[in-house]
Amino acid sequence: VHHLTLSFLFTAPCQIFLTKYLYMAMNIATSFIWMTSQFILVSIVTERWFAVVYLRSYELGYKKLGPGLIALTILLSTSMLILLYYGENFDEPQINGVFLPSTRYFYGNLVISLMLVVYFIGCAFTIALRFYKPRRRIRMPLSLKFQSKENAITSNLLFWIATLQFMAVFLGAIGALYIRIYHSFNKLAMAFEENMDLFNYYTLALPVLSTVYLMKVKRRRIKDIKDKVNIKTIGKDGWVNYSSVIQEKWK
Repeated sequence: VHHLTLSFLFTAPCQIFLTKYLYMAMNIATSFIWMTSQFILVSIVTERWFAVVYLRSYELGYKKLGPGLIALTILLSTSMLILLYYGENFDEPQINGVFLPSTRYFYGNLVISLMLVVYFIGCAFTIALRFYKPRRRIRMPLSLKFQSKENAITSNLLFWIATLQFMAVFLGAIGALYIRIYHSFNKLAMAFEENMDLFNYYTLALPVLSTVYLMKVKRRRIKDIKDKVNIKTIGKDGWVNYSSVIQEKWK
């Protein structure tokens, strides 16, 4: 909007540059949102771990977990911003509100490297959550069985969303870091770095993936309900069905 307006109203060539305070607002806000979104995803994975591991006591014993994770996310993002912008005066002329000032180049690489560690840890914990199978209790109440089923559905959706997001931002960060280190003097470095942001492509695919998964879960639920309603409970077939249910409980 800023550049579109200036293209009609400018009276001097220097007006193509962003004003200092507009650039500050755009750049700091972009960095904060970028880091916060990644830390939030790690917090969601952490919350799912607590929900799966502490199934019996999760709802009553961890009511403050969510607010605590949000506060930790904001604290980490703010700390990253302080590391990134401490001592910066934003006096350089800028035409792009996304890219950092040249004086922050080293700290930008440092923050990207730290975020790569965050992405790797988050992806590892997400994959581990996928394969973690808590021990089933035979005498588990019906409410806990339902909660366990819902946790499984949520964890499966989270696995696909989080894994794809972590992979997208991880590969994008590696590409951006490579360009910033080895091709910093290339005239097209800015364009290359912008196109390496795979997170943009991920956001386009996310609604489609979520919709397909939820439709699949809905169809599976309807099928399970119909199978339970139509199951035979008398005669030889009833005994076979009852035996299969008992055996399933002991697995």
